[in-house]
Amino acid sequence: MDKLCWERLKTDTLAGWLRSETLVPIDLDPKRRLIWCAIGGSLLPADALVRMLGSNYYIDSWIPLASPESLEEFDLHIEDQVVFVSKSGATIELWSWLGRLLHNKSWNFLEKKPIVITETNGNPLHILAMEENWQVVPLSSNIGGRYSLFSPIGSMPLRWMGLDEIGFLNAGKKVIEEVDQQNGAWFHNIDTLSALWLSQYRDGISDWVLMPYNRRLRFIGGWWTQLVSESLGKKSPGGIPRGITAIRAVGPQDQHAQLQRWLDGPKNVGVIFLSLSDEKKNGLLCLQPENSPYPFLSTHTGDDILRAQIEGTQSSLQEAGVPTYHLEIEALNEAQLGALMMAWQIIVALVGLGLEINPFDQPAIEAGKRKTLDKLRLS
Repeated sequence: MDKLCWERLKTDTLAGWLRSETLVPIDLDPKRRLIWCAIGGSLLPADALVRMLGSNYYIDSWIPLASPESLEEFDLHIEDQVVFVSKSGATIELWSWLGRLLHNKSWNFLEKKPIVITETNGNPLHILAMEENWQVVPLSSNIGGRYSLFSPIGSMPLRWMGLDEIGFLNAGKKVIEEVDQQNGAWFHNIDTLSALWLSQYRDGISDWVLMPYNRRLRFIGGWWTQLVSESLGKKSPGGIPRGITAIRAVGPQDQHAQLQRWLDGPKNVGVIFLSLSDEKKNGLLCLQPENSPYPFLSTHTGDDILRAQIEGTQSSLQEAGVPTYHLEIEALNEAQLGALMMAWQIIVALVGLGLEINPFDQPAIEAGKRKTLDKLRLS
C-alpha cells in the first residue's frame, strides 16, 4: 500500500470516520419499536446492522420509513421511539414522512420525544428540532453520509438492541491501527483488495460482485452497494468517466441465477466471496432417502455443502479467468462486523484516490435532487 495515499486519505476533510467518535448519551428503550425515518447513508448502515445482528424481536420492531410511498399497514403507536436522520436536514423523503407523522392522530400523545440526528448548523431539520424541543444528536460535518457507519447512525441501533456498541467502534479503530502500522490480517485484506481492484480496473474489470454465503450476511449488500457506487462512479479531472459497478449476490442462490453470466459472459467482472469461519461444525446430517441421487450427503451437514459450494464456485471462476477474492470473518458479531465494514470503507476510499476521483462527493446525485424539486414545483 502506498503510505502517501493512506496519509492523504487520513487528512481528507471528509475522512472524519477515521477518527474517534464520542458515544452519544441518549438511551433507547429496547422494549419499544424504533421508527427510523431516513434514506441512503442515513438508513443503510443502521438497517444492515439491525438485520445482521438483531434477534427476530428487534427485526420486527425496526420500522424504517424511507421511500415516500404510503405504507397502509403502518400505524404510529404512542409508545414508539421516532428518529429522524438527515445529514443535510433537507432530505425530501424524510420531510414527506415527517409531515405525515406530525399529522398522525398519535403524534401528540407520544410518550418519548423524537430524536433528530443531523448536522447542528441551522439546517431546516435542526431548526425544527430546536423549536419543538426534540432531542438532537449532532452529526459531524466531516463524515459523508455513506461513511456514517461509525457515527450515531450506526451506534444508536446497536445500543437499542443491547449489543456491544463499544466493541463495534473499537474493532473499527483497530483496523485503522493495523493500516497505520502496515501489519495485520485486516491490513493484508485492505492492501490486497485495493491493489486488486486497481490493477484489474486497468485490465477492464469494472464490475465486482459481493457474494455472502450466510443468510444474515446478505444484508450487508445494500450498504456495500451504496458505498461502492456513490464513491467510485465519477469523472476524472479530465472529464473521463470512471467507476466500479457494485453487484449484490447471495450464495448459493446466485450460483443458479448469476454464475452463468460471470463464467461465459464478457470478462469485465470479479467476484468476492464472504463467509463465516465458525459455521456450525456439528449441524444435522443431510440424511438421504433410499433413492436419493446423492447418498453420500448422509455423511455431510448443510454447512459442509456450503463450504464445498464456495470452494467449487471460486475454483470454476478462476479457471474461466474471472478474478476472485475470499473474505472470511470469524463470527457474526459486533467486533467482526465492525472490522469488516471499516475495512471496506478504507478499501473503497483508497481505490477512489487510486482512480484519481473524489470518493466522498456525489455531484450527479445532487443534480438529480435539483431536478426532482423542479418537477414538484411544476406540478
